[in-house]
Amino acid sequence: MININVANSIQPPPFSPVNWVNNKMVMTGKGWKSYAGMSVGERFPKAWSSIGKGSFPFALGFGVQSAFMAPRHRKVSAGLATGLSIGVTTALSIGVSALTGLPPMITDLALQSMLQPTMDRIMANAIQPLVDFGTNQRRVNFGGDYRDSSTAMTMRQVAAREMSASLMNARQWLGQEGAFMHQ
Repeated sequence: MININVANSIQPPPFSPVNWVNNKMVMTGKGWKSYAGMSVGERFPKAWSSIGKGSFPFALGFGVQSAFMAPRHRKVSAGLATGLSIGVTTALSIGVSALTGLPPMITDLALQSMLQPTMDRIMANAIQPLVDFGTNQRRVNFGGDYRDSSTAMTMRQVAAREMSASLMNARQWLGQEGAFMHQ
């Protein structure tokens, strides 16, 4: 039989929200005082490991959500802008945290909440003209704003059947197909 003596085992101190300055769990896991006492060169890798490594899944997830929620013609720019703005604000918070000695998680939370929506809008407005340009270039080669429908597809099938029967039917249906492209 195994007997475990719990009273003599080393237990971590309980979390105390009242005494948060001395609580090492709140800021970085190793304590804010030790982080603030480091040189700037030592703080950059710590800030990167604390907030930089974990930002990619959030940037990807929020980018997908932003693209999903955006209007139809703004999905690409919204998704890209959200992902990029999260990356840029994370880089800014790493720099601010390393230069000032402020806790990385709190710095990232503050900068993400203050700067990210504005940067998101700025980047979306910068990306959207590029998306529009690509869309307009594609339309030049593929029939303008023509949107195919199931009705038009059925009419093409009927026309193909009748065109194989006679030359007069072929001329009639080809004229109607041209009218569809100019509506």
